[in-house]
Amino acid sequence: VISSVCDTAGEAAGALVAAPFDFAAQGMAHAASWMFEAVWKVFDSTTMVDVTSGQFTKVYNILFGVAVFVMLGFFMLQVIGGMLRREPAALSRAALGLAKSILGSFVALALLATALEVTDQLCIGIVNAAGTNMEQMGDRVALLTTGLVGLNLAAPGAGAILTIFIAGLAIGAAGIVWISLLVRKALLLIAIVFAPVAMAGLTWDHTRSWVSKWASFVIALILSK
Repeated sequence: VISSVCDTAGEAAGALVAAPFDFAAQGMAHAASWMFEAVWKVFDSTTMVDVTSGQFTKVYNILFGVAVFVMLGFFMLQVIGGMLRREPAALSRAALGLAKSILGSFVALALLATALEVTDQLCIGIVNAAGTNMEQMGDRVALLTTGLVGLNLAAPGAGAILTIFIAGLAIGAAGIVWISLLVRKALLLIAIVFAPVAMAGLTWDHTRSWVSKWASFVIALILSK
């Protein structure tokens, strides 16, 4: 009789101690499931970089107007420098650089929009190669948390600890990926809108490196997805 009472009391005490961990584990699992389902369903719409929208092109045109004055200023500096150095080729470089700056400002937006579209399609192709899509990915990862909740029934202590650990990783991973691509989107929009200013550097010998540095930064951001 005493042994039965002690066993019952021990089980009750163990269940009482494990209850908070089980509750936390189930809460973390459901939070991870919701996080993945919510994030992956809006993943494309919130992180896609659209440089062809009307609002963006308006801002781009304003920056292009500012860049025109920068181009003309650099053109004058290039011509004056060539005259002081008595270098006739400086005038031809100034004219050619000015033409490249203007043409590049018009072409850059279309080329970058194409590069962004190609990158997005490649990413979608990689996901499709795994036999799923962006919307279903959250549901598939959420199945893991469902299985972990079932593990708690078989091994309450180990299941709870494992669930909390893996669910925490899942929540962190979803948040990090989403925030990283949101930051990428913001940086791309800022960098691309300043394309005319970067292109203006082609007009003057001392600022020709602007374009290469700007292009390296933008291409790295595009491919980072």
